[in-house]
Amino acid sequence: MDLLRQLKNLTLRKKILIAIGLMFICLVLFLYTISRIILLRNFAELEEQNTRLDVKRALAALFNEVSILDSINSDWAGWDDTYTFIIDLNKDYINTNMVDDTFTTLKLNFMIFINSSGKIAFSKGFDLNKEEEIPIPEKLKEHLYKDSLLVRHPDTKSKVAGIVLLPKAPLLISSRPILTSKDEGPIRGTLIMGRYLDSNEIESLARITQLPLTVFRYNDSEVPPDFQMVHSLLSEKSPIIVQPLNKHSIGGYALIKDIYGNPALILRVNKPRQIYNQGKSLIVYFILLFLAVGLVFALTTILILEKLVVSRIVQLSKDIMGITSNRDFSKRIAISGKDELSNLAKEINNLLETLERSLKERSENANKLEKAYRELKETQDQLIKSAKMASIGTLAAGVSHEINNPLNIILGFCQLLLDEVEPDSDIFKDLKKIEKHTRNCKRIVENLLQFARKSEMQMEEININKVVQDALDLVRTQFLLQNIEIRERLNPDIPSIKGDYNQLQQVFLNLFNNAGQAMPQGGVLTVETNYIDNEDKVSIQISDTGEGIKKEDLPYIFDPFFTTRSHMGGTGLGLSVSQGIIESHQGEIFCKSNHVEEKGEGSSGTTFTVILPVKSSIK
Repeated sequence: MDLLRQLKNLTLRKKILIAIGLMFICLVLFLYTISRIILLRNFAELEEQNTRLDVKRALAALFNEVSILDSINSDWAGWDDTYTFIIDLNKDYINTNMVDDTFTTLKLNFMIFINSSGKIAFSKGFDLNKEEEIPIPEKLKEHLYKDSLLVRHPDTKSKVAGIVLLPKAPLLISSRPILTSKDEGPIRGTLIMGRYLDSNEIESLARITQLPLTVFRYNDSEVPPDFQMVHSLLSEKSPIIVQPLNKHSIGGYALIKDIYGNPALILRVNKPRQIYNQGKSLIVYFILLFLAVGLVFALTTILILEKLVVSRIVQLSKDIMGITSNRDFSKRIAISGKDELSNLAKEINNLLETLERSLKERSENANKLEKAYRELKETQDQLIKSAKMASIGTLAAGVSHEINNPLNIILGFCQLLLDEVEPDSDIFKDLKKIEKHTRNCKRIVENLLQFARKSEMQMEEININKVVQDALDLVRTQFLLQNIEIRERLNPDIPSIKGDYNQLQQVFLNLFNNAGQAMPQGGVLTVETNYIDNEDKVSIQISDTGEGIKKEDLPYIFDPFFTTRSHMGGTGLGLSVSQGIIESHQGEIFCKSNHVEEKGEGSSGTTFTVILPVKSSIK
């Protein structure tokens, strides 16, 4: 209020400067906000798309390694020498093929030959880093029992390839049935090849993809915070997640499953946020350019206003102040030109002439006004007495005419007075209160008349879903502001009904408004329609998560003039009118509610159910 008073006391020149400055600042802030919302969002989406592609590229490289390993295994398992070796375990095969160079060339850590009885016939492990033979891990042997996924192959086309988690490191693994060189059976066993997905293998994948890659176990508790954050987000439906790590980098995460379909690894691709940061720089350059252009435009506007408007208004103000201070209404104002200001000066001169004549007539009319006032007062007293007597009869004859007309006059004059006074004045606030309560009175009268009047129904074939959706459209914006979520469960297969579209929409709108008033802090409004086949009726359920209706109030909610929201302007007629409309359609309406006094005592809310027959006649 103090700031507004200070602004009112400023000169017109200063007000114009402040107004232009504020408009310019608001426009800059608006453009900056819009550009950040639209442009940065697009840059962020593009950045996310590129990161997703890089994650998919990294996954493709990883599974390509698995595919190469499986292809190597296929060549060895489908070979006559292997087919013979699994039976006789001849030394020549071992000395010729199971040498260290074979493991180094094929980049293998393990080769395990399993016979048809499910037992390991021969195996060899090799450390590619130290280039020395190592034993087969016991944890790997636990996966190699007779009917396990890796050992049992139901036919010659069977194969298993993927990842198995071992304590040392994840293992890229392939399992193939041992066949002849023509890939024919019978199957004599299984050949398993494995390669550790260790740091060297991950670095190799990073060089191939030209991407910084990091891999952690899915159930590893000692992972970086960013892995912990996406751990719960990765799923079957969302196998790839992209999250900004900070202002300078962004991470793409992928869930990798083992051969059993269980989550095994989380792969991360870390990239610099070049696209996003370029977008931010572009917005800064755009705002700076707009500032420069805007300043030039603002200065030009101020100079033009000063020359054509402000200086002339100042002169006009000085002339009027001189006339009022001297109380010499015979003087006139002179402003050159043929624009609005010169026309204003002419109108002021006309006003001065009228005022001068009025002052002369004032003394002559004083006695006449005093006499007229006495006569008017007497007439007014008589009219008041007559009105009191007549109001009793006229109220019964027509409440609309006798109440609505005075209310319209009060509202009309109130609106005229609102146009004449300053919006910041106390009078303006009082007039706004008059306007508010006058409108409230009109609404009460209209509700009373609507309750008493039985209007003619316009029956037609209507889709109840459309009536509900049209009514929801009328409150959707208000509910969004109240933080109320609307959940629509409208059955698209329900049949059309016979009814009055406008009256049914009025019922649903009233129920929606009641639900909105019951959820002042936000909540959920659920609207559901269904077809009751055995009764040939449709049902409409409207549920809210509001405060609910007290048990002792439930029997009276459809009674005329009963309301629990009188402090909010409720008249207690809405549900009575709604019940009358539904019953006129040969339908029924009922309510279930759970009222909770304190938080934590259970869920609260109200459900109104409307039942309407498909084939209805006017009741």
